[in-house]
Amino acid sequence: MTGVSLDAQVQARWCAHDEPYTEPPVCEHLQVATGEALPYHRWYLGTGMDCELLCPACVERRSVGDDITTKHICNACSEGVVNVWGEERGHRGDPEIRHRPTPVDARLIATELAVDSIADIAIARDVANTTFVLTSDGQIVRVNHADNSAISQGAVSLAPIARPSGARRAVRKAKLHVSPDGKFAAVVTDFGQSGSVIDLEQRRITMRLDGDQDHIDSVPFSLAFSHYRGDTIIVHRTAWNRLDVSNPADGTLLTERTVAPFVQGEDQHTKLDYFHGALFLSPDGTQLLNDGWNWEPVGRPVVWSLLEWVRSNVWESESGTSRLTIPHQNHYWNQGFCWIDNRHVAVEGIGHPDNEMISGVRVFDITPGETNVAREVNVFAGPAGRFFADGDQLFSADEHGLGIWSISEGALTGRISAFSPTAHSVLDRTLIDTNGGSVRRWKY
Repeated sequence: MTGVSLDAQVQARWCAHDEPYTEPPVCEHLQVATGEALPYHRWYLGTGMDCELLCPACVERRSVGDDITTKHICNACSEGVVNVWGEERGHRGDPEIRHRPTPVDARLIATELAVDSIADIAIARDVANTTFVLTSDGQIVRVNHADNSAISQGAVSLAPIARPSGARRAVRKAKLHVSPDGKFAAVVTDFGQSGSVIDLEQRRITMRLDGDQDHIDSVPFSLAFSHYRGDTIIVHRTAWNRLDVSNPADGTLLTERTVAPFVQGEDQHTKLDYFHGALFLSPDGTQLLNDGWNWEPVGRPVVWSLLEWVRSNVWESESGTSRLTIPHQNHYWNQGFCWIDNRHVAVEGIGHPDNEMISGVRVFDITPGETNVAREVNVFAGPAGRFFADGDQLFSADEHGLGIWSISEGALTGRISAFSPTAHSVLDRTLIDTNGGSVRRWKY
């Protein structure tokens, strides 16, 4: 097999443009536009994410051992191949999963609770040594790991649980959210319609939530807590295409606005054709990432300023100047997402879901630029499942256990088997899961 090294000092090109190139080399059949769609495959070379773009004929020839010559084309021509006249049909070969083993203390700290089973857990961002537990009978228990105390702080009625028919990896289940200061909680039904907000100090329900029933089996219930000017606020879905911000203490609406009924083809600046999904709050609590979708269906993650939304523009979530999209994927949402820091987000999956996707992570810089589209700054193979991050480390949790990754090196540094956390405390440097009636923590 013959290919052109990406590190060669001098590289031949198929195109004659005197422009820079950074994209993968291509076979000779992809060098020019023909007026028709040009199918191609991405052939990974087994070194990092290095790959070449090959037409189906060249894929067949390489598959039987023939030498295939590839050369670079300029970035402008490469953009044409990938996004204009090209049509990606999947991949061949595999990218490299890099390993940089480092010692890992895999000991877990278990806290046994006097409960039959646990429905969910959550942490309060600014409260140390504490895990909030939602039991299977609707009790909210505050567990203090410093003295091993467990105190019930209220109860809710849990909706019946059933597996829905749609959505990637969707399982209808009770979900617990807790405000950063630990004073409020929300219990909602992911891939369901309803929920409640509870004042944990007064042990009373302060709000009833309704997220609309349109395609509820396609998205988790959109909800996130944050702070504004010293007060707790809650972001929650109030219609399939609308989010609002409220005061969780009394339900006062902070984003009052009137939206006319949606009509297909009309101006959509205030009438989103968009199903709001899971919300992810930035570490400083000022930005929201929304993993939602719109028709065809297309997963379309969006980031915007929570601060601007509450402070100056009630339409910020629909058409604000801070809105920025992360490159979309057909038929792909409910994926692993997390904030790495206040500027970067990690997104699960490499490739296109219409073909065979590769387990891995793409890192995007959401700093506003010339366009309103986030810029990809890193990609590496391996991570899959739920994502958590703490600066340079990415943690991926799935049915096999926990993977620990260096983001800067794009490498797996360690694993802990049979430990699949669902909560992360950056304050405590702790990942948390449950096992029967116990809470298990791993400190890094």
